[in-house]
Amino acid sequence: MAPTSSSGKGREGMVKRLPTTRRLQLIIALTSMLGAQGLATSLAVRRREMLQGGAGLGWAAALAAASGSPQIAAAACHDDECIFSRAPRAFDRAGRRYVIAQEFGTASSTSTGTGVWECAEVLSVYLAAPEVATSLVSRQPSVLELGAGCGLCSMVVSAGGAARVVATDGDGGVLSLLGKVFDENQSVLGVRPEVARLRWEEATAATARTLGSPFGLVLGADVTYYPGSAVALANALLAFSGAQSTILLAHKRRRPVDDTTLATLATYFSISTLQPPDRPGGVFILGLARRPTAPPDLGLGLADEQNCNQGYLRKSGACVLAPPGID
Repeated sequence: MAPTSSSGKGREGMVKRLPTTRRLQLIIALTSMLGAQGLATSLAVRRREMLQGGAGLGWAAALAAASGSPQIAAAACHDDECIFSRAPRAFDRAGRRYVIAQEFGTASSTSTGTGVWECAEVLSVYLAAPEVATSLVSRQPSVLELGAGCGLCSMVVSAGGAARVVATDGDGGVLSLLGKVFDENQSVLGVRPEVARLRWEEATAATARTLGSPFGLVLGADVTYYPGSAVALANALLAFSGAQSTILLAHKRRRPVDDTTLATLATYFSISTLQPPDRPGGVFILGLARRPTAPPDLGLGLADEQNCNQGYLRKSGACVLAPPGID
């Protein structure tokens, strides 16, 4: 999962309809999570240039006005209401049951990646639909998931016939949980998904090739919620995709500012709505395709303290939350 920031806790807005106690638990967990996750590289000048150049965003009006019914039924939990569930959660997809024991908000983890959010639920339903599984998933020689979290989508494409699946995340605790989840669900999987550490800002076209880039299918569920990570996300998508790649993102428009992330991505990718949400504030399934002029990556691997987000410092190749009192 991408990080939040000290100035714009990206997922706080999603819990306004949760009970007060739950809301406070989530905000506290998100705040304490900041020190463990340090993926927030952003080039301020470049970002302004990209946003100014992001013309022709055909998805913007749809995002602002969508209220139609989904083409494929969404999962039971809306508005991330099950994110605090302590009992193992079961997800039935295409005749298979995936069981995930969440760790989000527990003593063992405050990482947002250790819970199954609504975006992952909806994208997994979309991927398991017969028409998608037959025409897209089963034909893929390789699939990469960015910000894989608990790995639900990676498991669905594995069971759907993808020849190789790589689940990535930048958080060490999430990677450990991914391994456990895949082990516990091995009986219903096809190939066992590989687990790899990936910080979006560190990706380059050259290093991505060592992992098998370009991937035929690149997935991301709820990776667009924090605009401050938009440049880093674009960098990773560029590094791991090719001209023929299919990119699917599950995007939840919790706040109007979330459109900023898509505006940044639209500089390098054409964006189309493949499935509208089932309600205002619900989940979009977006399809992205590289623009012919898109670069192989954004060169963020050479970033230093000067182009981390405000409130962050460069440490060991990553942007990490600065101690209080340090700008």
